[in-house]
Amino acid sequence: MQYHVVCFCGLLSIVIGIAACGSGEVPLPANPDDQPSGPTVSGGIASADDPGSSNSQSNPPPGAPPTPLPPPSVVSNPQPSDGAQRVSVATPIGWQRGTFTESFDVYVGASLEAVDAANRSSPEFRGNVATAAYTPGPFAYRQSYYWRADAVGPGGVAHGIVYSFRTQPVPLVTPVISTEYEFTDSGLGQTIGNAPNPECTPIVRIGDGLFAVYRTVSPQAIFVRRFDLKNNTMGPAVQVDNLTDPSFNGYHSEPSLFRDLQGRLHVFNQYAGYINGCIGQHGTAPRYRQVPDLSNSSTWSSPACLPSRVMNQLGSQYYDVMGVYDDRAGVQHTVGQAYGFAGLDGTQNYGFPRTYFRILSGGIVDGPYTIVECVSEIYAKGDIALGREPTGQRSLHVLWNIRRYFTDTSGTHQWNYDLYYARSNDGGNTWTPADGSVSVPLTQHIMYNDTRFRAYAGEVQQDSERAFGIDSQSRPFIVALKLRDGTGASYGGHIDVLKTPAPQYDLCWVKWTGTQWANGVINNSIDWAEQRPKVRIDEDDKIFIFLNDQPAYLVSSTGGASWSGLTNFGTRYSNSRMYSYTDPIDPVYHYIAFGDRIDKHMYLIKLQLTNPYP
Repeated sequence: MQYHVVCFCGLLSIVIGIAACGSGEVPLPANPDDQPSGPTVSGGIASADDPGSSNSQSNPPPGAPPTPLPPPSVVSNPQPSDGAQRVSVATPIGWQRGTFTESFDVYVGASLEAVDAANRSSPEFRGNVATAAYTPGPFAYRQSYYWRADAVGPGGVAHGIVYSFRTQPVPLVTPVISTEYEFTDSGLGQTIGNAPNPECTPIVRIGDGLFAVYRTVSPQAIFVRRFDLKNNTMGPAVQVDNLTDPSFNGYHSEPSLFRDLQGRLHVFNQYAGYINGCIGQHGTAPRYRQVPDLSNSSTWSSPACLPSRVMNQLGSQYYDVMGVYDDRAGVQHTVGQAYGFAGLDGTQNYGFPRTYFRILSGGIVDGPYTIVECVSEIYAKGDIALGREPTGQRSLHVLWNIRRYFTDTSGTHQWNYDLYYARSNDGGNTWTPADGSVSVPLTQHIMYNDTRFRAYAGEVQQDSERAFGIDSQSRPFIVALKLRDGTGASYGGHIDVLKTPAPQYDLCWVKWTGTQWANGVINNSIDWAEQRPKVRIDEDDKIFIFLNDQPAYLVSSTGGASWSGLTNFGTRYSNSRMYSYTDPIDPVYHYIAFGDRIDKHMYLIKLQLTNPYP
């Protein structure tokens, strides 16, 4: 072994390797490739003034052996996560830097064994980088890759763990779009009137069936119908309730349909007669029943008030209900508008809070809970979405904006402003903002204007269900209608949407980047005031927005940086009121349901957004 005398600030030290006198630089180990398999470290020898050595080290006495340098630590926290599926072919790889590290040797290949055994002479070696990230260029589609990053420092080389991921299939250029299937039974003369129907979670998948609930004009009743996803055929329309509000000119009276782990249907019928009919009970409107077997009415429960954990004293109601089903936990989560739950968890519960019920795995209804607390005249308008974690319990995401509706001496007014967001990683028991800075237990309530949860500040219209989606990293992407500068009439510091001239709106996006909220414009060439956009982020992280009277979509493959033009995918007219539903079992598919404003029938469109995987 060759020794070299190197000058460091006037001192003499004996080191291994070759370095320039006065440079203070310590080279890589003479043979960094001879590393054992797995996360192991080869060491180096420290000089007294080496910047990587501990401050507590002192110069060794004359004749003493050199002090070893601390070895670098093995890299951790791989991105994409180890074993990740359907990874973009353009994705970079990254990791968390440890201590005593100056650079990284990166290895990438198609064989675990080859990557683990590779050294700088191997074809898997991609170079040495200073940052904890590497972009190897486009990967091949539908291919498994293995990689490791060795930490290199003055104290040696830490052989990294071998991680893996598999890339996405070849993307579809455009979605595959089905014909328009009719949910209503026109053979029976069924129509759905002009009330908003469908809108609030009218669809749920169980097994190979897609079930839809709808309300008819004649008879004035609630029906459920099953669409067979294997052969694309409709089953018989089954009447599940004969008491319901009229289908014309009704409001906040749309029925909803949910499920439990056992595959039972749970029907929420917004029947006005139940608002006062549940007073003095542990129950609330809507009218509620369980349907274990749609084809056998003897299995159905009798219609009753929706079970409530608190006594109904004021004539409460839970309406405009949206839901998501966590197939891994077996829990149906729902959020909606509510009133009349005075004193819930020791609060006054004025206004119209964002309220939460869940249907547990045994079919037991648990609620109400208040996620977002309001005050008089304030509505927390919003929705719920399900996270896309690859394993384990899925995260829950709730969005709301502030609507103040009030009357004073000058008349009636309405303000719509600000967007807020909360996330739960434990099945709804605690809620945090996007940055995780605080945690609010379910029974403590988030105030409607808590700035810690604010995603966007400004005049914004966001009263469309399903107007936000969750990407593959479980981050929210929101589509909202932002007030166009210089339009509308101001009153009391906000734009009054009930005054003239009417405000105009741009179509915009707001998203969480992982560290901060960002926003941008999708389209400002027309007034989007009458639109109710729906958002779906597909399995390849393409962002679809469904909207328009004649159903159409916009799509972005760049995270919102650029967008396609409008592409029609329906032939009928929805009055911009559509229900958007991700297939929970086969998420390459997406469904849009809507009522035709002309013939008053309810239709379904099935879209294949991506290729199957793996």
